[in-house]
Amino acid sequence: MSFLSLIIKLWNVLNVKTRSKGKHKRDYTMDPVRSSADWKPQFLRAFANFLQRWENSKAPGLSRETSLAVRHTCLSLAECASYLLDKLDFAYVLLGHLQPGTIESRFGWLQQLSGANYFISVK
Repeated sequence: MSFLSLIIKLWNVLNVKTRSKGKHKRDYTMDPVRSSADWKPQFLRAFANFLQRWENSKAPGLSRETSLAVRHTCLSLAECASYLLDKLDFAYVLLGHLQPGTIESRFGWLQQLSGANYFISVK
């Protein structure tokens, strides 16, 4: 598998925000996670291991901080999906809604509702 196809596969797995996206796009990588035994949590763990091996090899690539952030994101999403499916009996998990950007966007929206000034300055 080429590096680019690996990154596209990761992107597709992490950005599922609707239950039917995989059907509409006819791409199984865009289906939601339906079981902790599904290939997607295993893929995320394997990708995190790949990043760790890449960083340990000292080959040029991602910065240490970026590598750490992507590894933590992959591992935490895999564990969160497994927890939601196994312990809380969810039917499926949409990983695109568990991303930090979505959560930060929601908090920003709530902050604006409470009267926060978006264009704050030192003055």
